[in-house]
Amino acid sequence: MLDLIIRNGLVVDGSGRPGRHGDVAVQGDEIALVGRAPADLRAATEIDAQGKVVCPGFIDVHGHSDSLLIMDPQCDSKITQGITTDVGGNCGLSPGPYRDLWYVDWWVDNPKNFFSVPMDEGKKILAGHGLELDWTDLAGFYRRLEAARPALNHTGMIGHYVLRSTAYGEAGTQPWRQPTRAELDLMKALVREAMEQGARGISCAFHHTDPELDVPVEEFQELASVVAEFDGVFAFHLRSYTDGLLTAVREAIELAAKTGVRTTISHLWGDGKEYWGKVRVAMDAIEKARLRGIPIWCDVLLTLQPRNYMSGGLKTLFPDEVASDAEGRWGEYFAGSGALRSAARRMRAGGGNRWYKERFNPLTYWPMWDEMMRVIHSPQRPEFEGLMVYDLATELGCDSYEALCHLIQLNDGDADTMLERTDDRDIIDVLAHPVSMVGTDGSPVRPIRSPRPPNPRLYGTFPRLFAHFVRDRRALRLEEAVMKSTSMPAEFLGLRDRGVLRQGFKADIAVFDPATVQDYAYLRSRPESYRDYSRGVSDVIVNGRAVVRDGALTEERPGQVLRRG
Repeated sequence: MLDLIIRNGLVVDGSGRPGRHGDVAVQGDEIALVGRAPADLRAATEIDAQGKVVCPGFIDVHGHSDSLLIMDPQCDSKITQGITTDVGGNCGLSPGPYRDLWYVDWWVDNPKNFFSVPMDEGKKILAGHGLELDWTDLAGFYRRLEAARPALNHTGMIGHYVLRSTAYGEAGTQPWRQPTRAELDLMKALVREAMEQGARGISCAFHHTDPELDVPVEEFQELASVVAEFDGVFAFHLRSYTDGLLTAVREAIELAAKTGVRTTISHLWGDGKEYWGKVRVAMDAIEKARLRGIPIWCDVLLTLQPRNYMSGGLKTLFPDEVASDAEGRWGEYFAGSGALRSAARRMRAGGGNRWYKERFNPLTYWPMWDEMMRVIHSPQRPEFEGLMVYDLATELGCDSYEALCHLIQLNDGDADTMLERTDDRDIIDVLAHPVSMVGTDGSPVRPIRSPRPPNPRLYGTFPRLFAHFVRDRRALRLEEAVMKSTSMPAEFLGLRDRGVLRQGFKADIAVFDPATVQDYAYLRSRPESYRDYSRGVSDVIVNGRAVVRDGALTEERPGQVLRRG
């Protein structure tokens, strides 16, 4: 008797070939049969998938779970959308290696700057979040993660920020200088050690500090040369997603060409309305590079607001003093003499607050911010909902900064906005290209202490892929969408026994209804709904065991750490 048979589904095996109606059988943690199971073949558990798609579990090629997965090993935000393998260590951030310093991670009480602190201080910070920092390298982290028994598989890369922090040994924000020869040699040794411990490759980023951070491409090439020895990968966060987008894409292509390392451009997009449309030219450059045999890929995010801190949080746009004084009495505060105009004047002048350092304040970073920011909640004046702030300002007869103040005053603080940083057409241009993969840029949500709601993509990326881009927009075929979520990232990462429904491969499987699958990433919805599970994903199998059954979470936590090699 087998352990599991999924019968009567549309089997889309992940290869890109047309789906066929049939069955998938599982024995232990492996796929035992793909095709038509004999009627008398029995299993301990049988799932009727009539009217549903049966495909490989999704591989989140661009994730940020890492140490959060120790704190929330069930990772409900990911498994409920069909993700069976999480890829961490992206955007230059990874859970090691550390020596004398700990590199403060992105989720720790929303730091405005990424910086390093002494290890003892790092341990205290994490202890305040309920996590013991008892590892210094990737091997130690992997052992700790295995002890936590995650519900999904995890593999990851080593982050360039962390490498530099450890090699420089200087607490605080990262120095604006190139490494010495000794520091670069130490970074290369740390990369080699991490690859030997099971890392898939290396990642980098610029956006978290400043794009002017002095990292020459030659530094990346030297580090990539070590990754090449292990047939690893490079996840390359561009220097610019705005006016320097095309130059930055060429830099990534050059890195892949000179080193031969499989390279993916992280979340390719045009960041801001004035840059929408540029990705078409970028994809042309990538296509020409592929025709020359250069191993270059990209991944794409599927929501219009690809940053957690852009998902609602209108109050976070105000100067700290205004937010503190007005809390609990926004209507009364802005009714005071000159308070509204004073706040608008300060917002117009720019500057930082506790949520945004100065260069990333949305109201000054994007010249056309008011044509990207949409009102999503205005209960006292519901006619404002759906308007861009630019249009709201026109309606109210003021400028856009004063319009934000009026919005929050008229609703006595109970108002919200959403910043749409990219365009649906740009997403489709990237998604429809043969070399693009899909990522969430997300993590477990429950351990994060933030007053701002999570980005809806954290719960709904893959359901959105099949609901909006396959079913509604018909931007690509079902089989193509599955391939971009399964076999393509598996091939890129070197996961040789996952990503395809094939006899002998590991039994990571997702079952969903293509007619009803749906995310909750509605731009006009209230942010509270962003924590709702997507619908339509009925069953998720990880290493042969069900972590989601009939749309409900189980107690199973069969995930594995997938070390390279």
